[in-house]
Amino acid sequence: RGDWHDLLQELSAEIDMTSDQARKVSLALLRGTVYRDQLEDYPKAVACFESVLAEPTGRVPGLMALERLYPRIGDFDKLAATYRAIADVTTDRQAKLAALRELTRVMETHGVGSRERLQATYEELLELVPGDLFSLERLEDLARTGNDPVLAERVYLQLAEVTDEPPLRAHYLTLLATAMEAQQNFRAIDIYRRAIEEDQEQLAAVRGLARLAEGLGDAGALADASRLEAEQTSDPTIAAKLYVRSASLRIGTDLDGGLSDLRHALGLHPEVESAANQLATALTEANRLGELIADLSGAARACKSNSRAAELWLQVATIQADLGRHASGITSLQRGLSARADHVPSL
Repeated sequence: RGDWHDLLQELSAEIDMTSDQARKVSLALLRGTVYRDQLEDYPKAVACFESVLAEPTGRVPGLMALERLYPRIGDFDKLAATYRAIADVTTDRQAKLAALRELTRVMETHGVGSRERLQATYEELLELVPGDLFSLERLEDLARTGNDPVLAERVYLQLAEVTDEPPLRAHYLTLLATAMEAQQNFRAIDIYRRAIEEDQEQLAAVRGLARLAEGLGDAGALADASRLEAEQTSDPTIAAKLYVRSASLRIGTDLDGGLSDLRHALGLHPEVESAANQLATALTEANRLGELIADLSGAARACKSNSRAAELWLQVATIQADLGRHASGITSLQRGLSARADHVPSL
């Protein structure tokens, strides 16, 4: 060790004597190497390498050496500053990319720097590698934890653009629309539609579409959303009510579409009275009573509730009587009484 100390003194003396700046840098780098590799005196090695950073010939080798030394002395603020400096001075794209990735790692792992600085660094990475999934996912986390809907919009749009999987793209589009909706940006309704086009099973998008459509008074969109949600709902009672809502919104402009919704509702849950009533009104006004008799008879046969079955058979019998089909009407009444013998209106 004495020999190394003697060498350090000689190097220090030569630094003081020489006027050649490049020579001074070279000697200081050598002193730092001795402290680091031979004496393992890291603080003094750091001081040597830091002393050359202001010189053009010493900046890059000094930064490279300090990158290895700062973790050893636990100075992560300076390590982050070193990666920032390396990214700024290097002209090599891959080296710049590596430095920025290390910078974000140090910032996140050791809590160095502000949230704004971290966000800016990830955005700088995206300029180098557009669509970089890791950077986008980290920005997504920053947007979520920082409650930043503006950043969230930007990130979710990019995530939707870079993924090739329709369900995942639909997921990101739904998140984008939700962020837009939170900002009172009603163009979100179009984004919800895009998400549903990618994946009709994206229930959050369907419900978002319904929510916005109702708020905006868009009956067509609300009807579409109601049907889509009904198709995904496992509870037949809820699904039937959703079909009824869809029918009530579109039956005035799309009779057959509305009738289809009502028939779906009765098929799922024949006891839903509103479906039968709307069907009766629409088909009676359209003078399609034969269809109405068939629809109500089918619902009556499928009913699990004897009381509701008797009511439907009575409704069928009344229509048949109005048409002069008295024998058929009597048969329907008998079926109603078979379902419930004490059904007073049928008696």
